[in-house]
This record gives sequence, C-alpha cells and structure tokens, in this order.
Amino acid sequence: MILFLYGKDTFRSHQQLKKMSDKFRADRDATGLNVVILDMSAGQKDRLMNEVRATPFLAGKRMIIIKGLLSIKDAQLQKAVLLDLKSNAWPESTVVIFYEQGDDFKANQTIKDLFAWLKSQKYAQKFDELVGIKLEQFIASEVNGRRAVFDQEVIRYLAENTIGNLWLVNSLLDQLSAFTNGKTVTKADAALFLSERYDDNVFSLAETILAGNGGKVFDMIREQYN
Repeated sequence: MILFLYGKDTFRSHQQLKKMSDKFRADRDATGLNVVILDMSAGQKDRLMNEVRATPFLAGKRMIIIKGLLSIKDAQLQKAVLLDLKSNAWPESTVVIFYEQGDDFKANQTIKDLFAWLKSQKYAQKFDELVGIKLEQFIASEVNGRRAVFDQEVIRYLAENTIGNLWLVNSLLDQLSAFTNGKTVTKADAALFLSERYDDNVFSLAETILAGNGGKVFDMIREQYN
C-alpha cells in the first residue's frame, strides 16, 4: 500500500502522519520493530531500497515512512523508486508513506514524474494552509481538552494574527491555557503573548544584523512576514 502526505500545512500533515504510525504500532507492530522512518535529508537515502523490499519481522505488515524524497538531488534514486512503484515491485506486506513538506516539486523531470505519480494515488492527501473560517474552525477544534475557555472573539483574533501558522497556534493555545489556569482567555491575554513573540523576533533579528550574518537576516525577515 502506498500513501502520500504533502502540502504547505505541515502541522496537520504531521498530525496525520503521527496518527497513522501510532495506529499501525498499536494494531500491527507489537514488537516495535516494523516501523522504519527514513529521512532523506539526514543521510538515510542509501537504506531506502533495502528497507522497502524487506519482509516484516514477526508480524504481518511493515511500515516505511520516507521523508523528503522529492526534495533531494538524487535523480538516480528517484528514478529507481518510480520504476519500482510503477511495476509493483515492493512486497504487499509493506505499507509505505511518502511524506513531503510542500506542494511544488519541479526541480527536474524525474521529480515531476514521481510527484505526479504519487499525487494520483488513491491514498494521496494534500494539506493546504487554512484561512478564514476554516482556520477559525480548526482553532476551535484544537481548544477542546485544554484547561481554559476560548471564546469566539479570541479564536478569531488568533486566526487573524497567526497567518495560518498552526505550529504557532498550537504553541499559543498551550501557553494561554497554562497562563489563565482554567479561566477564560481574553483578547488582551492573546495580544500579550503575540506581542512577546514579535519582540523576541525583533531582538533576535537585531543580534543577527550586528553579527553580520546577511543570509540569516534575509531568512528571518521572510519568516516574519510569511
């Protein structure tokens, strides 16, 4: 089975990946030896072909999670993977999840072809960045189970001021819940924590400028406004 998780919203795609791997471990991997995570950016690409062809150990299924295959420069490996996928060369006992952060892969024709094949599969799932009412609905769903009350005004304020960054939203919800300790979170509370984040970013930016790190300055400015 081939699954493909991708898109700019890395928070929700990461949540889905964790949900899938946790369920597999609970249902099929009592030994804890049949889930393998391969991060292509961390020098693990040489293991890929051997891992996807291996059989399960004391279990009926094996899960391989391949992160960032479309984001590396290795046309030979990408071509080999695509050829295997098209020819059904991997064991039926292997569940493979391809995980990518982003939705635009055009570095070369091989990457384009592999991306096109993956996103055409039945179990491909794209995670677009949330905006507007969808973002508010997501934040409202995330406040459940936290030790604080978030009214609609606060939820809307967070949606408008976090620019769809769900990692930031999640962090703010945790901080605000701890700060109010079970009480109702106000818009002023939310503004305080957002303001502190902005001040921290400005301080870090100033230090980087003084250190003369021009490349990092550009990255920090871009992050601030994205």
